[in-house]
Amino acid sequence: MGAAVSVLGAVGLGVALVRQSLLLQDVGPVALAFGLAVLTMRVLPPRAVFTAAGAFIVGWVLSPRKFFSIANADITLFIVAGLLLVFGGLLIVMFNSDSVLALATRIVRRRTWRPVVRTAIAYPMNKKFRTGATLASIALVMFTIATMSGIQAEVSSSIATTSVRESGGFDLLGSSGIPVSNWSAAFDGYNATTGSTNITLALPLTQARVQVVADPSFTGSLFNTTFVGVPSDWVPLCPLGQAATDARPCFALQALDPAYPNADAAWAAVRNNSTLAIIDGSVIPNNFGPNFGVLSASVGDTFYYGNRSAPRSVRIIGILYEQFVQGFWVSGDFLKQTFSIAGANTFYFKVRPGVDVTKAGHDLERHFIAYQLITLNIQEFINQIQEATTGVFNLLEAYLALGLIVGIAGLGVITMRNVVERRQETGALRAIGFRKSMVLKSFLFELSFIALTGIALGVALGVALSYDLYLRFFAEQAAFVVPWERLLLLGGIAFLGSVLATASPAIRAARMPPAEALRSFE
Repeated sequence: MGAAVSVLGAVGLGVALVRQSLLLQDVGPVALAFGLAVLTMRVLPPRAVFTAAGAFIVGWVLSPRKFFSIANADITLFIVAGLLLVFGGLLIVMFNSDSVLALATRIVRRRTWRPVVRTAIAYPMNKKFRTGATLASIALVMFTIATMSGIQAEVSSSIATTSVRESGGFDLLGSSGIPVSNWSAAFDGYNATTGSTNITLALPLTQARVQVVADPSFTGSLFNTTFVGVPSDWVPLCPLGQAATDARPCFALQALDPAYPNADAAWAAVRNNSTLAIIDGSVIPNNFGPNFGVLSASVGDTFYYGNRSAPRSVRIIGILYEQFVQGFWVSGDFLKQTFSIAGANTFYFKVRPGVDVTKAGHDLERHFIAYQLITLNIQEFINQIQEATTGVFNLLEAYLALGLIVGIAGLGVITMRNVVERRQETGALRAIGFRKSMVLKSFLFELSFIALTGIALGVALGVALSYDLYLRFFAEQAAFVVPWERLLLLGGIAFLGSVLATASPAIRAARMPPAEALRSFE
């Protein structure tokens, strides 16, 4: 078996290298490591080879450096990675039972507890396959719950961070059906008529619908997009490396052409050169979650618009984080002259702190009703997305909790079987001096040890995979968060359920008289 698994693992690794298979990139080395451990277990100590194989499996699956990037991996890879992680963790735990037993006996100081602890740990570790299957059923569910809880925490943290980046520190996004030709005068009239100071800053944007193509011969795919014109008297970009603040709402750049020393220089170049543009962040594919952009681009790319006989070009010198207003951000003066734009039709508004954002938006809509203005509370919109995402995660975790209940019930069934199988062993222990309380403690400690080991193993591996996903997908936009409260609550409920499920057969075993337990039946 060891030779067969090793050969299959080596073949899988070779196929992975040739075909760049992300799935075999994980499965091949894991199978090879386990096969080699089986092959060498008669020559070297099994504990050493299987512990090394388990450590390699866990390390390889979590390793950020592999043959190929997993940025575009599908959900199947993460399912397989979870199974492999639990398998590697089980190898480490099951083949180091002696160390666990030695540690437990050293911790226990009372003499009456030492024989209880030794028998409670020795029996399940002697039945490695049965104990491993029980551990796997609990660890897999807890691992999945821990991983999903970690991803949920990272997504929530990411949304909180990206909402500031993508909104630029503004609170309202407005769109008018009729362009406002002289926005400065119209906005001053709004302040004078209403006497309101709720809006501290307004950024008017002009827009023109265009079709662009990456091929100058216009033979490639045409993309429908927008040219977004920004007023020349306002610099919308944050200084490079800085974020928006209440004092200065601005849009941060996630990429900049090295030819420009800072964000202000990039916008000055766009304002003075109609062939340069800064594009919104939807052009960069999202590695985790849905992609809403239809156009992929990077700094330095050139796109063409107009017609084939007289094409005009625009080159990207920067990429924003902002995604609410999608398109090529160019000079507003250039846009008005080239496309004869009458006025602004898209607006960002900054609301004075302490003012209800939704109410401020309704006030703007009432005053500019002639222009068919509608507003969107950006933070409220983001909160709705976050609530929907959280609801899906909570629903999935609830279904997983049902699997945990099944695992706990299985633990109770195994306890009943252990009581029957170990009937004479229990009688022998009672005959050599074990009291009823010691037998009860032994069974409860044994099942508690299995449950706690499975819970701890699943949570530890789940947190490790969550951190690995954080480094791959969230490191630049969120802080690493471990939802300890949720994990401790779910782990505590699982442990309590395990104790309750195994208490009845353990009590029955403790009450069994020695003479009856030692009686043999034909």
